[in-house]
Amino acid sequence: MLVSCREPAARFWMEAPPCGPLRASAGGISPTVTRGHGRNSHEHQPQSAHRKRLILTRRVDRPIADPNDAKVTLWNPARAPFEDAAASAGVRQGKVCPIGGTTVFDMFLDRYDTFFLSQAPDVRLPGGIPVFSGVPQTSPQDILRRHGLVPQAPKVLDAEKNVSMVAWQRL
Repeated sequence: MLVSCREPAARFWMEAPPCGPLRASAGGISPTVTRGHGRNSHEHQPQSAHRKRLILTRRVDRPIADPNDAKVTLWNPARAPFEDAAASAGVRQGKVCPIGGTTVFDMFLDRYDTFFLSQAPDVRLPGGIPVFSGVPQTSPQDILRRHGLVPQAPKVLDAEKNVSMVAWQRL
């Protein structure tokens, strides 16, 4: 599914964590046109400073350039649609990778092309933050399914520790 923006030439591919398989090299996360995340989420890979980012915040009324970072556009989703934020960031097409936080993940549920759900079912994080609103009452899998995503074959990340990742895709 490609998400059309107001301008007919604008096309975005929505993919959420880890935005393609993580590479073992120092390059970190695979390349994207832009990332969307909350102001408390940060990227610390070598290429982070070269990537455009949309920082979700309630502190602005309209998408504006961050005065401290030319690669950052500040965006309040309650005041402006994603398309306005993308246009303000100078992004007309490509892969958008929302990262960081329940609110951010919830916001894009109906727009994801692919969502990578990693799980370690034997691990419990007291006071942890759920990936989506409604977890744990509803499983993340049921939420993704309810939003039109279909699971692909699981990839085992660590068999000994029972850690796996499933790409959920919109068909």
